[in-house]
Amino acid sequence: AKCGSIEYARQVFDRMHKRTVVSWNVMILGYAQHLCAQEALELFWQMQQRGVNPDTVTFVAILSACANLAALEQAKQIHAQIIRSGLESDTFVGSALLDMYCKCGSIKHACELFGKMPERDVVSWNVMIAGYIQHGLGKEALKLFQQMQLESVTPTKVTFISVLKASTSIASLRHGKHIHDQIIERGFESDSFVGNTLIDMYAKCRSLEHAHRVFNKLPKRDVVSWNVMISGY
Repeated sequence: AKCGSIEYARQVFDRMHKRTVVSWNVMILGYAQHLCAQEALELFWQMQQRGVNPDTVTFVAILSACANLAALEQAKQIHAQIIRSGLESDTFVGSALLDMYCKCGSIKHACELFGKMPERDVVSWNVMIAGYIQHGLGKEALKLFQQMQLESVTPTKVTFISVLKASTSIASLRHGKHIHDQIIERGFESDSFVGNTLIDMYAKCRSLEHAHRVFNKLPKRDVVSWNVMISGY
């Protein structure tokens, strides 16, 4: 499955005389990773018909498939099953649920779930921030970023890329500069993904001077860096 041959993986799976939960998980995850979401869902239901109970890995994989399909109703059924299994409080499952609701267009359900989570790791915060941005809610994303820091959760490169996009979406140069200061403090400014997002933010907030400074300081400029800088002009 990881070598890109999902058909051969399925042939091997079908020939197995005894399939454990690991076997089912590997196959379902393979389908999800290859964007064969419908096949992943069919296998998920088949797995249970054969008397094999899903575990944390199964639920994370199948929620990813639901997100790819934007299959909200099926995802809600799976969420109910997760609650019955007592796995809703698991951080990996919780983050997968957040991501699924955001990608299925139900930011309301994502917010409710996020508020109820007993423990939120940086992935949970990142998913929720990205979800707000996906739904055009840049101000809410920035507020959540502030709350994240008040709760002493350390932002990652993924966090900073998201909140820079939030600043861009509301054309807030003030927020963008403040986030840039934090990026420098964390030593992330030289990262090409962060750097390119900074250039884009400054260019779209009409501060080409700042965009050019970031561009000139990048230790390595890829084609995206050049394209973002050129489009800024």
